[in-house]
Amino acid sequence: MPSNGAAPVLHELTRLIAKVRRALYMAAARELGRRGDSISEWVVADRLVERRAASQKDLAELTAQHPAGISRLLDEMDRRGLTARALDPLDQRRRLVTLTAAGRRWHRRLEPVVLKATEGILGVLDLTEQHQLRTLLRRITERRLVQMLSAEEPRPGARRGRAQR
Repeated sequence: MPSNGAAPVLHELTRLIAKVRRALYMAAARELGRRGDSISEWVVADRLVERRAASQKDLAELTAQHPAGISRLLDEMDRRGLTARALDPLDQRRRLVTLTAAGRRWHRRLEPVVLKATEGILGVLDLTEQHQLRTLLRRITERRLVQMLSAEEPRPGARRGRAQR
């Protein structure tokens, strides 16, 4: 629990980060919408560019969307030829999602649109401030990622090593 002096600062930081995230999302959504494209599809494609492949469950977690919503979104992206789903060679019960060549071209074509839209929000910071903000946010997210990975529990039915039996 944070000390009494830190609680108001942490609360304000939480609100400010959420406001900035929403502003970035809305600015990009507006520009993509003008072109008939979807911010939800863009976000999924961007996560797949980062990871090359991900399970539907992972995409739901990475994009903070409900798994059923991700499934419907992927159905639409598959129909448009942007994504493909195949069984994971390491776990035949799990399907991995990848971008198709058309999906990668679509992402590359729209990336400048998204960057220009978000520049209007983050452009109030000079380049040095943008680098500082990136460093701070990376430090927070990397630490959080390590905490999340160390707290993960094995999936039911997952194979266990000898030490866990």
